Amino acid sequence: MVSTAGTVAAFVWPVDTGRAIRKAYPRRGEDLQLLLGLNEDKLAALKGIRNSMMHLDERIEESYLADPKLGFSMWMTRTEPCKGRNFMSWNPETEVFSFLEHEVCVPDLCEILALIERRASNAFLLMLRVEDVDDEATTHGSVARRFGLES
Repeated sequence: MVSTAGTVAAFVWPVDTGRAIRKAYPRRGEDLQLLLGLNEDKLAALKGIRNSMMHLDERIEESYLADPKLGFSMWMTRTEPCKGRNFMSWNPETEVFSFLEHEVCVPDLCEILALIERRASNAFLLMLRVEDVDDEATTHGSVARRFGLES
């Protein structure tokens, strides 16, 4: 579920990598946010997960190089907060998953992902209906063309 949240966030808030596909669709993130009606404040958990996962190997190396003698836990299940060099932990009492420096409430994350799934399905169905309308009748042209979905 956490990797799914990171993947969703990467689509909604893409990082400019300089790759050709990013240049071909520079507004992908903004368009998806508008199409799905996403509120960035409510979805901060997704963005935090994406940011924690990016360049994970480099972050672990930097942490180790800063103090090689300090321990680094890969996984913990505990009820007290996990701070410092914690890779992943789960608190069964609060239902909080910690990933590096980021914490996310799992029930809230499930709710956000379910909302995105519903809105994405609705947006896709709407796109199919709009596609039946003559392009001249719409002010922004074909939705499928705008999102690069034309065959």
